[in-house]
Amino acid sequence: MRLWLLRQHLREKKMQRHSDILFAARKINTSWRSYKKRLATVETTHRLATERRRLAIRTLARARETLAEKLRVNRDQVDSEKASLEWTARRMRELRIFDREAARSIPKIVLKTELLGEMDVREGWKTALQNESQKITNQRSMAWEELRCCRVHVARVKKNIHRLQREQEELFARMDAGDAKIHEISVRARRAELRRAADARDAARSRKIRAEVVRWKVTGGDGSR
Repeated sequence: MRLWLLRQHLREKKMQRHSDILFAARKINTSWRSYKKRLATVETTHRLATERRRLAIRTLARARETLAEKLRVNRDQVDSEKASLEWTARRMRELRIFDREAARSIPKIVLKTELLGEMDVREGWKTALQNESQKITNQRSMAWEELRCCRVHVARVKKNIHRLQREQEELFARMDAGDAKIHEISVRARRAELRRAADARDAARSRKIRAEVVRWKVTGGDGSR
């Protein structure tokens, strides 16, 4: 009877030990799966954040290229408007010079007309000089009208240049803001990588310490093994 009870007790102890081992194995397995899941979550979060930063930088870079192209077109337009302004200024100088010369020539024609003799009048010199005077007068009128159109054109061109220059300033400001944003994202990415490297170093050190604890079976601070 005692032998049977002893065997029964040993069987219960053995079953309890197997149960404890199974429970511990399940706890270890659960902890391991939880640990691996946390690692996978951290890795996925890191990859998503990295991809978001890369996408943001690519988007900002494409936007900067678009702004640079707009700036190039804007500069071409400014150069074209300035060239038109220079040509108009030269034309206005030519018209003013012509008007001054024409204004000086009309009194000379009038004087020549007054000095004509009867023979010259019969030969048609008076009519020719009058026609010449009328022609110059008409040319001066056309020159004045062209000068007026040139002044209107100059005012319009200057207004366009001023508008284009404001657009240039806005484009430069947007490009600077984009560059600052890219720099900010790059700095955050470098800081994240540094934190990740520091965390990996700390984790490696912790694993090494745990391995040493398991190796030497350190259970507390009393130095017992």
